Amino acid sequence: MRAENIMTRHSAARAHQPGSGFRRMRGTAMVRPLGEFCLPLNRAMRLPDSPSCNHLVVSELLPVKGFFVVPTRFLCRVHSLRNAMLSLGSALFCSFLLDPVRKCPKMNSVFVFGTAVAAAAGGAIAYGTAWPRAQLFGSTICRTNSARKLAITFDDGPNPAITPRLLDLLDRYNARATFFLIGRFVRESPELVKETVARGHVVGNHTETHPNLFRLAPMQIRVELRLCHSAISNAIGAPPKWFRPPYGFRNPWVIPAARELGYGTVMWTLIPGDWRERPTEWLLPRLQLIADHAQRSLGNGSKPAASGTGDVLCLHDGSHRQMNGDRSRTLAALEYWLPRWRDLGLEFVTIEEAVRPPAF
Repeated sequence: MRAENIMTRHSAARAHQPGSGFRRMRGTAMVRPLGEFCLPLNRAMRLPDSPSCNHLVVSELLPVKGFFVVPTRFLCRVHSLRNAMLSLGSALFCSFLLDPVRKCPKMNSVFVFGTAVAAAAGGAIAYGTAWPRAQLFGSTICRTNSARKLAITFDDGPNPAITPRLLDLLDRYNARATFFLIGRFVRESPELVKETVARGHVVGNHTETHPNLFRLAPMQIRVELRLCHSAISNAIGAPPKWFRPPYGFRNPWVIPAARELGYGTVMWTLIPGDWRERPTEWLLPRLQLIADHAQRSLGNGSKPAASGTGDVLCLHDGSHRQMNGDRSRTLAALEYWLPRWRDLGLEFVTIEEAVRPPAF
C-alpha cells in the first residue's frame, strides 16, 4: 500500500497541528502512530506510543479518531508489529543468504526448508515473548478457576497519589485485588505497601526498575527480581509469592528466575490500556468485555459450570516512569464498573483466591 493512500479522513493541515500525534515516515505523506485498535488495512494506522505494545481488539464498533475498529467477538492481545517484523525479517534474511542455493534447482528444497524454519523460529519466539497466555517459556496464570471470580490486578505501584483512594474504593465494594509493585517505589512508600496488605490485598513482584526482561541476561533478571523481593519482604515482613513481568515480556530465563524465589507468574486475559493519557470515556467501553463474559457465563446468577473460568484484569495504579503518576481515569472507571460487575454476580478476588480450589 502506498503511504499516500494511508491519509484517510485526515487533512495535511491537521497533520501539522501540535500534539496531533502525526509523524513523517517514508515518502511525503503523514501517517498516524498505530494504537490500541486493529484497523482495516485500508485505514490509517497508528504506531504504539507506549513501549509495552499492549494492544486490544474490542467486540463492538467503537469510533477512534473518526475511524471504526474491526468488529470481533473477543477482547484479545494483538502482537507487537515489531515482533511480527522481526519474524518476517528473519525469514527474509535467511532467504537472502540462501539465494545462491535457490538458484540451483537441486537445492530448492533446502531453500524452502531453511526459510520455513527461520519463519517458524521467529514466530515462536515472538509468541512466547509477548502473548499473555503463551506457555512456551514456562507456565503462567492468566485465568481464574471459576467464572464467578474476577481477579483485578494493578501494576506499577505503590502510588501515594492514587493507591490510598483505590484502597478505599475497593473496601466500599468488598473487593480484594493483587498489586504488582516496583521495588524502587516500595522503598519510598513502605507504609503504603504495609497498609495494602493489612486491608486484605496481595502484593507481588514487578521487578526493581520495570525493564523489558526479554532484553536482559539471566543474571540481570535475577538482580531485578531479588532487589524487588527484598524491598517487599522488608516492607511487609514476609516474602511475596507472585510475579508479573513488566509489559508481559518474557524470555527463557524469566520464569525460571521467578521460580527460584518461589513465585507463581501471573499474566492476564484483559488489559484495556489504562496507562494511556486518554479520558475516562475512552476507557469505560474497554472494560465492557468483563460484563459480557459474566453475562454469558453466569446468566441469571445461577452457579457457573465447574469447567468455567474467569478473567484476570490488568490495570495500573501507578506509572513505572515516576512516582505519583496520574491514574485517576482508572479510579473513575472502577467507580463505574465495580457495582455493575458485582450486580452480575462476580466476586472480586486476589490471585491466591483465584487459583484456590473451591471448598466443598
